[in-house]
Amino acid sequence: MLAATAALPAQELEQPDGARVVRAYFDDPLVAARAVMSLDALESEYEKGYIVLRGTEEDIETARQAGMRIVEDDDYVSVTLPSEPPTDVVEGTIAGFPCYRTVEETYASAREIARAHPGLATWKWAGRSWKKRQRSTEGYTLYVLRLTNSETRGPKPVLFITAALHAREYTTAELALRFAEHLVASYETDADVRWLLDHQEVHIMLQANPDGRKQAEEGLLWRKNHNTRHCRSSWAGVDLNRNFDFKWGESGTSTNECSMVYRGLSAASEPETQAIQTYMARLFRDARGPNDGDAAPSRTSGVVLDIHSHGRLILWPWGHVHDPAPNGRALQTLGRKLAYFNGYRPLQAIGLYPASGTTEDYGYGVLGRASFTYELGTTFFQDCRRFESSILDDNLESLLYAFKVARTPYRTPAGPDVRDLSLSNGASTTGVAAGTAVTLSAIFDDARYENGNGFEPTQNIADGEYYVDVPPWAWRRTANTMHASDAAFDSRTESATATIDTTDLAAGQHTVFVRARDVDGNWGAVSAIFLHVAAAEPPPTDDDPTPTDDDPGDDTGNEDDDPEDGEGGSCVVDENSVCLHDARYDVRVTWLAENGRTGAARAARSATEESGLFWFFDPDNWEVLVKVLDGCSLNDHVWVYGASTTDLGYTIRVTDTVTGVEKEYRNEPGVPASAITDATAFPDGCRPP
Repeated sequence: MLAATAALPAQELEQPDGARVVRAYFDDPLVAARAVMSLDALESEYEKGYIVLRGTEEDIETARQAGMRIVEDDDYVSVTLPSEPPTDVVEGTIAGFPCYRTVEETYASAREIARAHPGLATWKWAGRSWKKRQRSTEGYTLYVLRLTNSETRGPKPVLFITAALHAREYTTAELALRFAEHLVASYETDADVRWLLDHQEVHIMLQANPDGRKQAEEGLLWRKNHNTRHCRSSWAGVDLNRNFDFKWGESGTSTNECSMVYRGLSAASEPETQAIQTYMARLFRDARGPNDGDAAPSRTSGVVLDIHSHGRLILWPWGHVHDPAPNGRALQTLGRKLAYFNGYRPLQAIGLYPASGTTEDYGYGVLGRASFTYELGTTFFQDCRRFESSILDDNLESLLYAFKVARTPYRTPAGPDVRDLSLSNGASTTGVAAGTAVTLSAIFDDARYENGNGFEPTQNIADGEYYVDVPPWAWRRTANTMHASDAAFDSRTESATATIDTTDLAAGQHTVFVRARDVDGNWGAVSAIFLHVAAAEPPPTDDDPTPTDDDPGDDTGNEDDDPEDGEGGSCVVDENSVCLHDARYDVRVTWLAENGRTGAARAARSATEESGLFWFFDPDNWEVLVKVLDGCSLNDHVWVYGASTTDLGYTIRVTDTVTGVEKEYRNEPGVPASAITDATAFPDGCRPP
């Protein structure tokens, strides 16, 4: 393979708009970052003390006004041109850059993912490029790669990713494709990936500007799409990241067709922009009000990421004004969390001047979804060594976190992370026999934020919990408490443990979900680990079994096999259950608040044969009444009735311990509960136990 710095055989076009190349020296790295966001920066290795800009005199004056010292660099080239055309080109990759796949190879790789993993991946049509719209043989269809376990039911929280919207940014499409490949390759071995694809979904538009990308693959620093009706002489096209239908044309754009930030003739005039907006509208309904100051509800799900290069930045709305977005505080918290994993600078997306019609402003402004821009690396044609050694791994971790918090991105990032999960006795690798006590260990960490641009508040850990096989947000789940290793949760980073009883776990693989909460009540992102339970040895058999009871017709050795011999069922009274009708019916209640808090209701001790009461927070305040009534003489059923005095969410579960039939009744959080009337609950309940 060629070295990653080998260049492409094509020649650079003339500088657009009479632009020239300069070095802009800076004293304040924040000024440099904002210049990279606003101006046409060719290089952003801040460690050198300068950035390389290509711009008009007006652009260069903007940099001067921001305090940067300008030095001409007329000899600068963005790549090192070889003396001869490259001959050792890796098939399917960009010449001189064997780590980056071409548009065609990107599509082929995505199709192969869908073919090899039909239960996890779908390759979906999303629209047509500008050239394809003109019926040109050179144009492309736009596709989205959707990843989720198709066998698990929805609706599911969504992470939506676009890449290569600006054609010349080589790292972006490859990172997005590698992320997809990592997810499907790790599904069977990584518990976090497993639960993410089982319970959530990611949609990735790997090549959002394929026409323009083909120009860039020839070695041109092509930014826009390839709409040749604009700027026919050289830099044709429209800047797609100034073309979205939110605050279009207000600031930071140009009406000059040859400008790098040409906004187009109208909002969403370009078919690529239309395809993205249409696809996003299918994924997300509008969660904000009509006014600029309307915030999305804190429970809103969904994350939108637009991956660009370069500058090593994580950006969030607004970009068209200096004012923070209505959900700005929560966006900043998530931005600083995303930046923790890649070490990038987290900033609101406003540079030396505003920019309107951008992707992240559209995702948040129109749909109310938590929207971010990644700016990868230090240049457009990033060398493969740096991509493979740092950009890839660091950003895969960041993307995985964005996927984790897609259920509640305005809430979850404020809570502690769970890291360094482990199980004793080889339970996560070789497995343990059923009945083995397994120690679960974890670190709860509330301080994982990138504070390069201000400091994110952190809090002490308050508690943690784990769940087996059922995630915390599911209705039928059981929370198990974890304890501080030093006996007290009193710092921002804590070690915690719990003992998992595997006695009742079936043989096979189980998923242990873990989460932690800080003293402000914020639950953090879930992390998971696999727990393997080995099949039990079969019990010894007796070739000549002899009945052990007094019933000559019963050859099982168990007096209780005949239902007529028993009295009542097998319900066992504890603090969370009511046992009715001679312990035949086990009644339990769990509660759920709008902020995600949950717990088991307590049973009042005043239960009768037919009814019971439950309380949540105060034993003198009985919120739920459940009655299990004998309706056998009327319609051959045992009936269930219920009432409550709360608008908390709850689940009432009534189990016939004789037949195993279970009935469940629910109320959603924040909704006044209606009375339960079920006169056909248990059709077999009229049989004697």
